[in-house]
Amino acid sequence: MTRSLLVLFTTGVLTLCSLGAQDCRDIRLLAAHERIMTAGIDTNGHWFAITQPFEQMVGLIIDGVPLGPFESALQPQFTYDGSTFFAGVKILGQWSVLTQTDTISLAGDMLYDVRLATMASVAWWHHGNGDDHRISTRTKTYRCSRIPQMIHTDPSGAVVAWIESTGTIDVLMRNGNEVARGEQVLVAGVWADGSIVYATRIGERWSVLVGEDVIAQGLINVADLQTNVAGTACAFHASDGTGLARMYLYSADMRQPWTSQPCDNIAGLVIAPFEPLAAALVSRNGNRSVSFNGMEYPAGRQTSPIRFTPDGSIMVYAGFDGEHFVTLNGKQHRVSGAVNLRVPLAVDQTGTSVAWASSTTLAKAQLEQNILRLGKMCDSMLSVVYNRSKNVFQGLGYMGRHLFLLECKP
Repeated sequence: MTRSLLVLFTTGVLTLCSLGAQDCRDIRLLAAHERIMTAGIDTNGHWFAITQPFEQMVGLIIDGVPLGPFESALQPQFTYDGSTFFAGVKILGQWSVLTQTDTISLAGDMLYDVRLATMASVAWWHHGNGDDHRISTRTKTYRCSRIPQMIHTDPSGAVVAWIESTGTIDVLMRNGNEVARGEQVLVAGVWADGSIVYATRIGERWSVLVGEDVIAQGLINVADLQTNVAGTACAFHASDGTGLARMYLYSADMRQPWTSQPCDNIAGLVIAPFEPLAAALVSRNGNRSVSFNGMEYPAGRQTSPIRFTPDGSIMVYAGFDGEHFVTLNGKQHRVSGAVNLRVPLAVDQTGTSVAWASSTTLAKAQLEQNILRLGKMCDSMLSVVYNRSKNVFQGLGYMGRHLFLLECKP
């Protein structure tokens, strides 16, 4: 275990102090001989690695438990509550869906994709043999006439929706039944009540629907159409033909969508997981800002991806306007150190600290005190998350082909 550094900025003077292990620590998870191919970590602190223990074989390691070897493996996906995972694995030429407790054989089919429900330990998978494509869960199977695309489920996993394209017409399917057709159809998700959120184009105009309700129509284009984790709200941005774009936000208790002020361009739209809130980077007359909750906040000359915390209570982004800054729910904090603007920030549950992956370590800033802490220096870093179960920032880093877990308390 190594010691971390504290960087303290006061009146423009940079001070480096050694920190004890109570602030930041690092743990070697896997040694170089494991031959790590890829790795990842989620906000419950579950981590995985896909390794190559033998030629033409791969291993899957989840939370330190080795599985396999397999001929092939898809990256595991962890459920929202962290109770289990779903991963596709191939052994002896046969694909299966692997979970925390069992293995579901696909009886010789090819496995193409696995999709998790956002609020339940339920998954659907796209599998098939030749032209015979199916979408299945543990208890149900729907046969597809063509290759299914844009597969989405409702939060409970009871409803699955997808697109089948004929080349000239897109057909929207719901639990095996046709719902709608259009020259082009985009699926954003399925609400908790089973209503599909989708956009359909006929001719040059788009309409956006939730179930059978048309919430916007006569649009020239529709982009970043998405639903929230809870399945109660959706958001997108679109142009109505005037050459200007607007953000749209809609929830079940609204009569019509909320729309932003018109602007020249919109990018990076995100929706909060539970409440009807959305944020995006907008530009107007050459000025850049972040639109959030009906207000606009300075974005700087450069801006990081915008994110909400897993509980949706905080919207966060970083920017640079000659100095680096971090904005939480519209309140700007100056940061004397450099923030990596290519990656999203992680935020603790109190909103007092943020963390991110630099190119070589986990960096954490205490915003009010303007204190920057740096973890173990690595050769390269993967993503950094806030572990909501343990109240700690975590990230994975490679050092000499070893895989390390870096942690810093808020």
